[in-house]
Amino acid sequence: MPLRVVVNGEQIKFPDALPFIDGSGRIQTPTRFIGEELGATVSWDQEGQKATFVLGDKKLTLYIGKREYELNGETKQMDTVALLKEGRTFVPARYVAEAFGATVNWDGAVRTVYVKTGVKIVPQPNLSQDEAEVILYGFKIRYSKSASSGRNVYITSSQFQVRRGSYDTLGSNYPLLSMLIIFDSIGSNYEQECIEVEQILRQKIKSETVDEAMRYIKTKTGRGNNELPLKKFSDGTYKIYINSGFNGPIGVKVYVEE
Repeated sequence: MPLRVVVNGEQIKFPDALPFIDGSGRIQTPTRFIGEELGATVSWDQEGQKATFVLGDKKLTLYIGKREYELNGETKQMDTVALLKEGRTFVPARYVAEAFGATVNWDGAVRTVYVKTGVKIVPQPNLSQDEAEVILYGFKIRYSKSASSGRNVYITSSQFQVRRGSYDTLGSNYPLLSMLIIFDSIGSNYEQECIEVEQILRQKIKSETVDEAMRYIKTKTGRGNNELPLKKFSDGTYKIYINSGFNGPIGVKVYVEE
């Protein structure tokens, strides 16, 4: 059976470099995929031969070939090393996940690593119910947990909808996220929906690109007042497609730039 890595119930797809078990019995995964699935920002320093992960107030640095690593400036020791293989950087999944408070379990019968970040429950100020948080391709999505209408569909209290795309199984021609700004639905709040889509986009996409996209989105403020012809916005790493029919919602899709 192939080795699998599952984060919060979702299997990570590795399109070109697969995880493997190293000589120390640790699961090694490509750096970017495990880091971004946990919600961390990942950077690689070629000169220093180190990978750095930043999430909230935590910073993790792993060095190629060294058992010593740093967590928030404190030097620690692990029982394996990060390494380079076929031109790709691999890091031990357990040490990366646990550095950010996740739990890691291995099921040898199905050769699967299960990582659980612990869904963050926070008070929702305007409702009696709570909100939950999910991470999709490194984008944090806060949603009303009682409003989810199906698998991989997340709906906020303002009725803004986020659907996990099919990028991981179908490639770069398919979106990471498909989002809808809804009009005239019970509980919908256009102004809040715009705030929520902007917050999501700004997590990983350059500010000037998000600024342009939001200006285009805000040219339509209600159902039936105008159409938005399909338009693309790109920062070189991600691209955003926006469109809307005359009486329809505003569709916002995020892709990896080819």
